[in-house]
Amino acid sequence: MRDREVKGLLMKYFLAVCLLFNLCIYSTVIADEENFYPWSDEKHAFMVDHATKVWSSKIFSYPTLQYPVSDPEQLYSIYNRETIPIFSYGSLLNKESASRTLSEKAMTTHRPAVSFGTKRVFDRHVPTTTRWGPMERPNDTGMLNIIQTDDLSHVVNGVVIEVDIDDLKNLLYREEGYDLVPIVVTCWIDAVDGEATPQFFVAYTFQASDEERDDIHYTNRYINPVPGYALASKKGAEQYGESFLNLWVSSTYLADKETPFALWETYPELDCRFEEGCALSITK
Repeated sequence: MRDREVKGLLMKYFLAVCLLFNLCIYSTVIADEENFYPWSDEKHAFMVDHATKVWSSKIFSYPTLQYPVSDPEQLYSIYNRETIPIFSYGSLLNKESASRTLSEKAMTTHRPAVSFGTKRVFDRHVPTTTRWGPMERPNDTGMLNIIQTDDLSHVVNGVVIEVDIDDLKNLLYREEGYDLVPIVVTCWIDAVDGEATPQFFVAYTFQASDEERDDIHYTNRYINPVPGYALASKKGAEQYGESFLNLWVSSTYLADKETPFALWETYPELDCRFEEGCALSITK
């Protein structure tokens, strides 16, 4: 092997080692900040306690509707009104994107909120991503999903939108592969206000199951975020202020459900195609 080739290879590995070293340091910083919320520890404990009470007493009265949803009208009977609250955590945060699907009336109810016992992950596989711009890698096919955890102290911020049956049907058409599942939420403004006492209620959200739906697996742990989609979703979060954006970033993970989204932003070389989880690769 020529000296120039050897030097080039050594330089490549040197840069990779440096990048991995920085990644380890950055991972430690992120881990220290994962429990950061724009409210006090006491407020967080209070909200988790009350969300748990609502979950324990009410959640089983609200059914999960598997994709494809055939009878969304039943939810309006449960709420006994003409609209139901939908919690969204991805591209629908972006008002421009949401307005392409929802009516003007629904858009007037668009308000920031917080869900409990949830985690946001980029594991919803989509075969076509052309509307979001070019892909960098073949497995850049991940859009956002929400998973429910056993710990209601895990929170995800998003928006709650009141939708009538026509708006819901439009959303169901847009959110292909997602079940409709109930979660406990509260309004963002009450969560961040140190003097306010938050009210908790059950809303529905879109969740892609790891189980097959119509003989299709809609999730995949070996994919990376769709770059254009990730940017649009983050821009949506920016519309609600710095503290909202910071929580959105810190409560978002890659498809392995462990690697923080913030690492992918800093190191776009991160690739989730590995069995061990998302990692840096020195080759394309």
